[in-house]
Amino acid sequence: MNILNIKNQNIEEIIQESIKEVKENLQGLDYNQTCLIYSSALFEILKRKHILVHIINTLDLGYFFEHQFLLVYDGNNYYLIDLTYRQFNDNSLSDLNKNGYIKIDNNIFKYYLKVVTNNDLTINLSEAFIKNSR
Repeated sequence: MNILNIKNQNIEEIIQESIKEVKENLQGLDYNQTCLIYSSALFEILKRKHILVHIINTLDLGYFFEHQFLLVYDGNNYYLIDLTYRQFNDNSLSDLNKNGYIKIDNNIFKYYLKVVTNNDLTINLSEAFIKNSR
């Protein structure tokens, strides 16, 4: 079930359409080491569609490995978007690998950060979202 936010927008549908647009615009671009490009392009599209989205860089969270991804908040749920996640060869978050985004909670967020940074720093999902509001 897709939840509508206060503006009556279907967030998952908008995320899917935006991902499709970015993939069409950046087709042929390798997924390895391109997280800054993909996340920045997707950020601009989602912002234009008036979606509450933040770019999150792991360096800003206190990690020593740089990776960038997006967090979207619809008032009820958080969505993590990372079109380059497959470079980490982790199949546990299969929806993220397959679709480029996943609805998350603190446990999934902690697991995701462990995979991309190989570090156990603990940061809360809402804390990461607020800390990186750009």
